[in-house]
Amino acid sequence: MPGRTAARRRVARPILFLMILALAGACARAYQPMGPVIGDPAITPDAVIAADGRRLPLRSWLPDGAPPRAVILALHGFNDYSYAFDDPGRYWAGRDIATYAYDQRGFGAGPQPGIWAGTPTLIQDAGTAARLIQERHPGVPFYLRG
Repeated sequence: MPGRTAARRRVARPILFLMILALAGACARAYQPMGPVIGDPAITPDAVIAADGRRLPLRSWLPDGAPPRAVILALHGFNDYSYAFDDPGRYWAGRDIATYAYDQRGFGAGPQPGIWAGTPTLIQDAGTAARLIQERHPGVPFYLRG
């Protein structure tokens, strides 16, 4: 029987090595940086469109009939999405405060959920959204909420 144990070890070692290799590959960091500029950023009722053409799903809660006295860009946290601001957005809208929240890349209904976009891309997207929202509401106090 000693020969049988040695044979099993010879077969088991390569299988174990392949399993470890596969697990290590599964932990490899996926990344989705911003792509090349293909146009001017824009905002629609349901999306912030980044300069690389990526559509970032947008939700908004706007005052009913009154111009906003303030505007909030609400940025969700890690493993969250824009709907996290539904209750506060409704509350603020009732107090004449407009709230906008978008699904950041890699989260919610944003591009490639579960794939990290990287800090520079997330910062660029937030700056783009802030500029577009401020242009939509000139002269209105603007706040960033995270």
